[in-house]
Amino acid sequence: MAPRRGRLVVAAAFALALQGAATAKESPCTGRFVVRNVGGPLLAGGPADFDVVDPGTHHFSIFEYQNAGAPQTGVWQVNNFGCFNGANFGGSLAGSPQSPYFVSGNPPGVARVLKAGHYLGLNAHYHNGFTVPIQIKVWTNIYPYDGTPDHIAQTLIDLGSTYSIYVPPFTQQTHHGRFTNTTAAPIYLIGLSGHMHFRGLRFTAWQSNGTKVYETLDWSHPGGVGFDPAFVLSPGDWFDYECLDDNGVSKPVRRDAAGNPTALTFGVITEDAMCILTGAHYTD
Repeated sequence: MAPRRGRLVVAAAFALALQGAATAKESPCTGRFVVRNVGGPLLAGGPADFDVVDPGTHHFSIFEYQNAGAPQTGVWQVNNFGCFNGANFGGSLAGSPQSPYFVSGNPPGVARVLKAGHYLGLNAHYHNGFTVPIQIKVWTNIYPYDGTPDHIAQTLIDLGSTYSIYVPPFTQQTHHGRFTNTTAAPIYLIGLSGHMHFRGLRFTAWQSNGTKVYETLDWSHPGGVGFDPAFVLSPGDWFDYECLDDNGVSKPVRRDAAGNPTALTFGVITEDAMCILTGAHYTD
């Protein structure tokens, strides 16, 4: 059901089946750029700018289509993992972790801009660990902002650690990353979180002075930390973060197509690894 003052977005349903009774299968891409705001810019914000209802994805992400022209919709595109074609990897406007219901909100005075005439991508990443098919369908309510916001929220994303992940079979390994404010102006952080996959045991982030600001031991329900008032990250200042990955010690070992133990590396499915610092901020 659409919110009283908002707009309802639905990622169309289809079944995610299994190849075998004991083989987990997943779909990183379920929606294809199906929403267009055709009026003036839409400001989404307030205590809830987006809320998401889904039957339990790994994550759900809403992002802006950046290629020229209109995207193709309603068609499964082979090898377009995660609906990345036409998207800025990691540059989501909003979304949810693996949670049946999630509210993505901003502090008072902060909103997101949905540009007129631009398409939005709906990226539902499901992992089916059951022995029966599951349905993929997501409902998203978008709430307009009342009045003129003081600040426009932007996405924080740091990929500096994720591509270098390499964990040999039957070992654990920690991977470190650092997000630095390389601009000449302060960054005002309103939230931080971390993104891992199935073999991620821990994600931790610290201020540059060593103060721990965020930690999760749950890859599928990572939560996050909000800052109100905003945390000011001055030029040259940073956050350190790390992920602890397990490849065959307490988690099942990663296996190749032939069933042999293999190294755990970065990849878009949850059987592979990710270590990404995420969050939201404004600069104005």
